[in-house]
Amino acid sequence: MASLIHGLDKNNPGIILDGCVTAEAAAELTGYNIQHIRRLAFAGKLDALKVGRSWLIKIESLNSYLERISRINDRRFGPRAD
Repeated sequence: MASLIHGLDKNNPGIILDGCVTAEAAAELTGYNIQHIRRLAFAGKLDALKVGRSWLIKIESLNSYLERISRINDRRFGPRAD
């Protein structure tokens, strides 16, 4: 499966564990609002782990979600275009 997330660097401070990023980093990488990423994690639509007040999102889960959403032709589900 090709990664839909570009610009991911192992030296990025948003990568906490191997294969996981913070919700903030996931929002920056995808273009989604951080609150939307947190809601997806809370709803179980992303494989994530809550540590204190922070969410750690599995990159593979984020890629799967983006791939699934990219197949839908409804623009409401995509990230904001700047």
